[in-house]
Amino acid sequence: MITIASIPAVNNVHSGALLVDVANNGGNVDPAFEDYTQRRDAEPVFDDVYQLTNTNGCAIVAAEEDAIFIGRVFKDNAEMQNTLAIYAIKRLFHFKLAKLEPDRIICFCIDPLCAWRVFGHSVSKFEIRLATLIHTCSIIVRSQYEKQASAKVIAEVLKGKYANGLPGPRAVDIPAIVLEELKVSITYMKAWYAREAAIIKTRGSDEFGYKLLAVYMHLLRKGNLGTIYKLEFTGGGVVASQFKYLFFVLGTCIAGIKHMRKVVLVDGTIIKNKLKGVLIAASMQDANFQVYPIAFAIVDAENDLAWTWFFKQLSLIVPDAADLVLVSDHHRSIYAGVRSVYPRTFHGACAVHVERNVRAKFHGDGLSSLVGKAARAFNVGDFDESYKEIALRNKKCAAYLGAIPRENWTQAFCEAKRYNIMSSNIAESLNGVLGKILELPIVSMVESIRTKLMEWFCLRLLAMGSTIIPNVNKLMLRHHMAYAGLAVKGVSAWSFQVSNGKKMYYVDFLKRTSAARMKQIDVHTLVGFVYSVKLFVNAYEKFINPVPNHCDEEVPADVEETEFIPPTNKNGPGRRRKRRIPCTGEFMGAKRRKRGPNKCKICFESGHNRATCSNMPA
Repeated sequence: MITIASIPAVNNVHSGALLVDVANNGGNVDPAFEDYTQRRDAEPVFDDVYQLTNTNGCAIVAAEEDAIFIGRVFKDNAEMQNTLAIYAIKRLFHFKLAKLEPDRIICFCIDPLCAWRVFGHSVSKFEIRLATLIHTCSIIVRSQYEKQASAKVIAEVLKGKYANGLPGPRAVDIPAIVLEELKVSITYMKAWYAREAAIIKTRGSDEFGYKLLAVYMHLLRKGNLGTIYKLEFTGGGVVASQFKYLFFVLGTCIAGIKHMRKVVLVDGTIIKNKLKGVLIAASMQDANFQVYPIAFAIVDAENDLAWTWFFKQLSLIVPDAADLVLVSDHHRSIYAGVRSVYPRTFHGACAVHVERNVRAKFHGDGLSSLVGKAARAFNVGDFDESYKEIALRNKKCAAYLGAIPRENWTQAFCEAKRYNIMSSNIAESLNGVLGKILELPIVSMVESIRTKLMEWFCLRLLAMGSTIIPNVNKLMLRHHMAYAGLAVKGVSAWSFQVSNGKKMYYVDFLKRTSAARMKQIDVHTLVGFVYSVKLFVNAYEKFINPVPNHCDEEVPADVEETEFIPPTNKNGPGRRRKRRIPCTGEFMGAKRRKRGPNKCKICFESGHNRATCSNMPA
């Protein structure tokens, strides 16, 4: 006869377990012994130390992160408490802390008759000195294991989901995650507190980030040569320095500016963490029509002081010049800053914002699309055609557009080299990419921006071919398909008349507005140098490096001692808004405009009362 008691102790079955007889057929163990369900016997449970250690603690073996064994070292007693709690929850038992001191922890099972206990002590390191890991408690006592699942313990389990700037699960999704991973049911409020604690563990608090800001920016500049940053603060001396503004631009971006077309786009987006603020970004467009960020700033609000300060810092790397173009939305503080710092620069309005303003002010069908067509017309004739149609449909809209200088929002009348950039879509796209990081503390926010730019600079250069830039090639193919059927007749050796059946145009090889098909000229040779692969590669020839570790670098004492206190921002009642606030008229084309609940369309547009309306039921 063979008994379970004779099986090696590695199975960790309590010595008081029921002895089960197993039939011995000719000296061989019955195969059914390997499958308890075939014998209709219950499978052993309470296997608490499976693959962890022997109960005497004489040997230390490989363990999981939540394993408990003699000799395991922890950072501090808080880490040991959390690890013990997770260990207990996963193994379905409950314990209590008999001693909790800075240098000592003693834990017992909640059942006074159970032998399970763990003793941790700290001299030079916090480690487990003694451990008895076998339970003798009943199922009734073990069913209280859920009491170990505090918000702090759950945060320890969830913190990996919020690391590296990841948005992580919402509070409403956490109860399902905890039930699946820990077999514990929790309330929404506990899930919310656990989420907040997990975020602080991985990202740090919003306030604490300002204490590390000066050291981080110093290390950022040390790891990326040529990086420029400016920290503006109030107070100082006896009074603590309170953060006000931050401006930074990576050295790699500065090196690539000279290879970009001289069109700068600026925009600001609201920061969504507890301390609020605004993230301002200046960007350009590379030869492959991709976003090329050049500078960032964190300020308190979009006002005249903040925008003027930002433009002063930006002018150090992109100086004011007559051939420079700056494109933005219609924010009045941007216009004030440009007039003050960039008086010679041409300031163009975003054509998309003009369309949205028309959509919001004038509700005629198709007006906004006509405005967009007029703004992007290449010649005066095409512009006049669209503008006359606008005037026929709505005279007030035509008068509104007439009050805006045409060179600011149209391509036909703009004398500056604005290229294809008729809107601030580049800046809006950059804001969309950075939308998720706006909830992070300030240091994590800057680090996430650096990481994103590092990825872009690496991938773009590796993906580049050797003949022509991909997006320029797509654009040329689209034009080739659209204009292949045009009639071309020679005017001189290098100029031609081109007709589409309705209009005739004059093109000239010498001015690079040509009909290359007639002369059998390679179209690629007519592409401007700013769109060449050589120039593109030069813009991305330098890479963005990681920030060095603080412990590996020498930081000057004055930087080490600089700790900013966070800005003062009043938080109103209710939850902080995290969704982007749409611009005026942005979604009115996609969603039906709301009308008064008690008026039909005719009454709403005319302002009549419902009582006098014959189109509404009584």
